[in-house]
Order: sequence, then C-alpha cells, then structure tokens
Amino acid sequence: MNIKPVGDLTHIVAALKEDPATLAARMHIACDAVIVNQCDEDSRGEYEYEGHRIRVVNDSGRGVGRSRNQGMLLADTPITLIGDEDITYRDGYADAVLREFAGHPEADLLLFNVAQSEGRATYHNEDKRRSASG
Repeated sequence: MNIKPVGDLTHIVAALKEDPATLAARMHIACDAVIVNQCDEDSRGEYEYEGHRIRVVNDSGRGVGRSRNQGMLLADTPITLIGDEDITYRDGYADAVLREFAGHPEADLLLFNVAQSEGRATYHNEDKRRSASG
C-alpha cells in the first residue's frame, strides 16, 4: 500500500458567515485547506495553521454547490476532502483518508461516515460497492 503524504490532500470547506481566521482551529483541520465563506464581501486571503496552508475565499455569492466548486478550482492536490464548517474532525482523519485511497487505487470517489451533532441527520454507508457506471 502506497500511502501519500498529507501534502497530497486538500480539505475544501463550505462555510456560511464564519470567521475563517479561526475556522481551521475549530474544525481541527490537519492538511492544506480552501475555506469558501459565503458572506457579504468578496475577498481572498491565506494563513498558516499547524504548518498547513489555509486559503480563504470570502464570497457574496450564495449556494453550497457554488462554494464547493470554487474550492475544487483552487485545490492543487490529487485528493480532495469536501466538508462543511460544522464538522469537527478527529485526530488522524487526514491520514485515514489517504490510507483509504491508497487501499482502493481503483476509486475516484470515496464516501466516509462522519458523526454529526445532535439533531442533524446522519446517513451511514454500511457496505462497499462500485457505482452503477463502474
């Protein structure tokens, strides 16, 4: 199994009216990230968190799909992880994502189960299978 370094993973975060300067710490981001924050301004910036490059796009446009698409355009790694601002990730998540991709080199997309906060719907995958087209 050929596990890639964390530098091969970009975490894309769709956020709504958040403070991007503190979001990486609150979410426990453990790799480079692109935070697309829907708010009332249009600007870009960048900072470092725990040795990782965090790029920020503040965007007055609306729509989670739009935010994720902007993040995908800025991602510069072979693997991306898409998440929302209300998820707090556990230690080691970035390595776990890379391990799963290394263990499934035929996969273009992997879905992961994520524990949610109270009151938020959770959908769990129970098995592994190919898509209808694969």
